[in-house]
Amino acid sequence: MIIVKLKGGLGNQLFQYVAGKRLALNRNVPLKLDISGYEEQPKTETPRKYELGHLNIEAEIATDEEIKRLKYPHGIFSKYWGLTKQKIFKQFYIGYSPSILKAPKDFYLEGYFKNEEYFKTIKEVVLKEITLKEPLGLSGQAAKDEIERTILPVSLHIRRGDYAQDSATAAYHGTLSIEYYRKAIAFLIEKIGPFQLFVFSDDINWAKENLTFESPSQFPVHFISCEEIKNYEELFLMSLCKHNIIANSSFSWWAAWLNQNSDKIVIAPKRWLAKRGNDYYKEIPQSWIKI
Repeated sequence: MIIVKLKGGLGNQLFQYVAGKRLALNRNVPLKLDISGYEEQPKTETPRKYELGHLNIEAEIATDEEIKRLKYPHGIFSKYWGLTKQKIFKQFYIGYSPSILKAPKDFYLEGYFKNEEYFKTIKEVVLKEITLKEPLGLSGQAAKDEIERTILPVSLHIRRGDYAQDSATAAYHGTLSIEYYRKAIAFLIEKIGPFQLFVFSDDINWAKENLTFESPSQFPVHFISCEEIKNYEELFLMSLCKHNIIANSSFSWWAAWLNQNSDKIVIAPKRWLAKRGNDYYKEIPQSWIKI
């Protein structure tokens, strides 16, 4: 079997899941998920929870015994003896490691795998499984109806949360400036003309206060995020828009990737991480516009 360790929020969980899915399909073995990290999270990290259960994924939760069998095939102390290297693959950087495809049928994956190359060959499987298991709630359905009534809906995602509140996270990831969003909107107006903007954010009040424009008639703004709309519902709603303006966030990355409009324009920040150079955006597909 293939076991993949899940960590982080929904966007990260999706990257980890599809990397494990491709390997499991290649090896024709079951895929199982290690969600043990969500049971006892360090106080220094942003609290997260397992969210893939709300989607139509095809994987079971790994048992403690299954995890131990793959991580420590020679016993719990084998990690000190260097005997587990062929059973465990760890990757904590952005980029594609084709060596993962040479893994044996029993393998444990841990990392982020934030690169489209890991799952491009199973695109149809991914699109089928990353769908909502349950119908949208009332507020989510109302937002969906509004998006579908609109001729040119554009999603805009603002990621704040720990990016803005935690000093260490802020120093590493950084929050995007309002100027980035203004440039993205100006680019789209030039390319497609007037449109309607659907705003999603984990700090929607901040977005309402700061995302203001001199000519709102060109792009009427709908602030969508609210307590009644779940995180995974927002992912689906953003993907229904014709075009996407994303944050430096795995969450809105996935919303844009799931958008199946053949003419879509996706605008992403050129500087994905505050702590890295401008060329550190390997997780952004080449066809997306970088500003």
